[in-house]
Amino acid sequence: MLNLEQKIEVIKHAAENPGISFRAIGEKHGIGKTQVSTILKSKDSIIAAFESNSPTYKRARMSKFSSVNEALYSWYTAACSNKTRPTGPQLIAKAKEISVHLGVDGFKGTGGWLSKWKQRFVTDKPIAVRNDSDDISAADTVTTSSNSWEDQLSEILRDYKTEDIFSLKETGCFWKALPKHGFGEKEKIHAEIKHNKSRFTIAFLVSGAGVKLKPVVIWSCKSPRCFEGINVTELPVKYYHEKNSWMTGEILYDYLTAFNQEMLFQKRSVVLLLDTASCHPPELLEEKFSNTKVVFLPDNTASSMQPLDLGVITNFKVHYKRLLLQHQLAKVDDVSSTTNVTQSIADIAKAITVLTAIRWVGLAWSSVNSSTIQKSFTKVGILAETKLDDAQSVSDDQNLFADVQSAALSCLIDQAMAPLDHCSVEEYIIGEEALPVCDDFFLDSEDWDKSWMENLANSTDVDGEVEDEDFDPCPPPPKITCLKQAIETLEDVTTFLEQEGQVEQATSVFQVITDLAELKAVNLTQTTLEKYFA
Repeated sequence: MLNLEQKIEVIKHAAENPGISFRAIGEKHGIGKTQVSTILKSKDSIIAAFESNSPTYKRARMSKFSSVNEALYSWYTAACSNKTRPTGPQLIAKAKEISVHLGVDGFKGTGGWLSKWKQRFVTDKPIAVRNDSDDISAADTVTTSSNSWEDQLSEILRDYKTEDIFSLKETGCFWKALPKHGFGEKEKIHAEIKHNKSRFTIAFLVSGAGVKLKPVVIWSCKSPRCFEGINVTELPVKYYHEKNSWMTGEILYDYLTAFNQEMLFQKRSVVLLLDTASCHPPELLEEKFSNTKVVFLPDNTASSMQPLDLGVITNFKVHYKRLLLQHQLAKVDDVSSTTNVTQSIADIAKAITVLTAIRWVGLAWSSVNSSTIQKSFTKVGILAETKLDDAQSVSDDQNLFADVQSAALSCLIDQAMAPLDHCSVEEYIIGEEALPVCDDFFLDSEDWDKSWMENLANSTDVDGEVEDEDFDPCPPPPKITCLKQAIETLEDVTTFLEQEGQVEQATSVFQVITDLAELKAVNLTQTTLEKYFA
């Protein structure tokens, strides 16, 4: 194990050799590349400890075990969900095993560490252990078969107005992936084109009245480079980070706490419908909110009782994929003359940042009509069909892919996939349904522990290095360094739009230029007045 001075040398070596690989640094200093990664992630605290030569470093050393602590808590919740309450020795043994997988050196797993871990993770976050006779939730839950759920749900919801009945649902999204083409022989033509697996989880919250709240986006990076200079609170989504891009109970609790505060401010009492899932833990959500009552839908009927599953999420994804593909196709100079359109678009996709994707999420979500949401609530019996206009009536055999937006997306898919086998809109959208949004995939399994450890191993990159929550695979956005450059760029855009005959859009961009110039003038005036009266 390296001492403090040796770690400083590793940090200096990395700083003096930009672009050098972890493997090369490790060979120079006689350590593994995972240890190099751990040192560089903690460089700020290491440098501070070195400069002060104080006990601060001891506290910094403790913080490096946070990845082990968090991972152990995830394993612990999985164990409890699988009817197991781990003992102290089992927790220490598993923590040591996790530290090896994560490449964290120096972890001892002492009794003192276990005591502090329990105080932080177990005392403050009680975990329910399920027995065969236990109900999954002590909260209000629809517990019987789908044949009687309507009566039970009606009883629960009878005192709530339509606008006070909410539903929340998560979905996974490949946010810059091309359509996966068919399975014909032409697939071999472009076998070298890999399916882009950049994904995040989106959570939607809607009311029976068709009101859409700001969605949640969960990605693996804590501080994406493209967020530099961006006020995250002004994004069209609520952004969270989690190493697997999954929803967790803690994220959901934080989001619903803010939602409940808004309901409290509006003096409203509301009810929220949730699926049963490991990321919807009753122990964190049951009776925790003053103005929000949580109702858990049973596993055997959730697919038919969850309004967002009945067309809302699908409609959102049609809008999102249309924005994604038309952006990529727009960057191909001439689709008709490009021999390998798919490869060109795949290259373009690499430059798409998560910030751009988040903006598309906002645009796509705003494009989902309130009537679509109301129809979904009607399908599950929450909203009476008589409350809808005749034009909005619901049909059980309604084709979710038969609208104008789906037709437009289908045309874009044809252009993007030429000359490969055709991929339908349904294949493009439905293909993401199997994406996990939380850790349920290894719950209730005889080999859950093995599955959990395999998932931990898969959270490393292709070279075996531990994922860094601050790692951002997206390139940094190009910089416009001054107002003059920004205005000149917009003037070029205005000229282009005018040449293309897009007068209305050109006028809109010109208005932005005028607003920027006015802002500059106001700032100059303010500065002059401050100097005058100084």
